[in-house]
Amino acid sequence: MKICRKCKENKQLTEYFKRTRSKCGLQPICKSCATLDNKIWINNNREKVNEKSRVYSKKHAEKYRTNSKLWHKNNPEKSKTLKRNWYNNNLEKVKECDLKRLYNMTLDEYNQLILKQNNSCAICKRHQDELKRLLCVDHCHETGKIRGLLCSNCN
Repeated sequence: MKICRKCKENKQLTEYFKRTRSKCGLQPICKSCATLDNKIWINNNREKVNEKSRVYSKKHAEKYRTNSKLWHKNNPEKSKTLKRNWYNNNLEKVKECDLKRLYNMTLDEYNQLILKQNNSCAICKRHQDELKRLLCVDHCHETGKIRGLLCSNCN
């Protein structure tokens, strides 16, 4: 336990940022006080902060130029290629994001449903290997309740 020099509260050592120059290895004020002080300093020294930002941006301009949205707008073919490559290299991540966004379910829950249905459609019982596409999530549009997995024909 340590007492904060600013708020005078006795707090756990995890409530302090590290500081190698001090005897105990921690800052004299707690994290919340340090964060508040930092925000106040930034508001009072807006010109300095903006200038540092400009200098940093100039120093790292090449890195930002290749990653910026403007660069993609000026090179639509390159942008399409990059997006297509990312999509093809991250199919599982895309599937997981879609499941979460559309059905509020995880990839693990989807895989559990597949195992429960023996890798086949809940209605026609066709196996996943016979299908060109993955099984679709069948759900109620009003309640959002998931009823099972279907092939695209049954869906």
